Amino acid sequence: MTSKPAIRGSRSAFMHGRTVFTKYGGGCLRNILISSKIPRVGDIDPIHIYRGHLYEDEYGKMLDAQGTDYEREVEVIDDRPDGVFSGHLDFLIGGKRVIELKSSQSKSRLRDIKKGEYIEDNLAQAVSYMVATEATSGALIYSYWEPQSDGTLKMLLEYTHEIAIDMFGRISDNGAVTKWSVHDLLAHQHHAFKVLKEEIIWDRPHNHAQLWGSPCHYCPFKSACDSYDAGTVTDLQGLLEAATRDTSSLANKTEGQPSNEEVTNE
Repeated sequence: MTSKPAIRGSRSAFMHGRTVFTKYGGGCLRNILISSKIPRVGDIDPIHIYRGHLYEDEYGKMLDAQGTDYEREVEVIDDRPDGVFSGHLDFLIGGKRVIELKSSQSKSRLRDIKKGEYIEDNLAQAVSYMVATEATSGALIYSYWEPQSDGTLKMLLEYTHEIAIDMFGRISDNGAVTKWSVHDLLAHQHHAFKVLKEEIIWDRPHNHAQLWGSPCHYCPFKSACDSYDAGTVTDLQGLLEAATRDTSSLANKTEGQPSNEEVTNE
């Protein structure tokens, strides 16, 4: 029996028509296909992971002190007719409220978030967990942690985006209706399953051609995709071979270097 195509929460994104909206490229349908065929290459910044776990520990202590009923690192598996969505959400409060914690490496980035900017990938991930668990509310909580002289990390800034989904599937952020809906999220997941099953080389995401702010900027497959779009590479096999060469070269150049992502996404 053939296994169903599968995607994880960190690959969540919104989609309008054929266009995928993703800040760091994790939701790019072409990236999802290539990543399913070749091993992931590149190191993950250990201090970034440490921040995330430290933040979770502190948040759990706060909930304990409040006597709040919660589950931590909840495994989510949503088995659908066309594929399987899975992931681990940070906290599920009372079985009905999703909490996703995000640790930023930059104070300036967190200030932008406080002004009303959010990373669409993070919002899509939180909403995907809300949909999968049938949660009635959710929150994205961003924080900035600074290293101290004694080797510990101290949280200096924190900001919360309260997320809600109305009866029509519209998504609100801190009470303001966004341009996104649950339909946009499910459309992306449906197309991700289709891309994996049928091995479709999809269009690159929104703003991919921008000089600054392009989701392709840090993608290890950028050069391979450039070759495909230019017609130098014409099929999936050629695209995978180019991507394998590029990622192998990238691994040699960045061995031991931290991730470029400013906010953790899982």
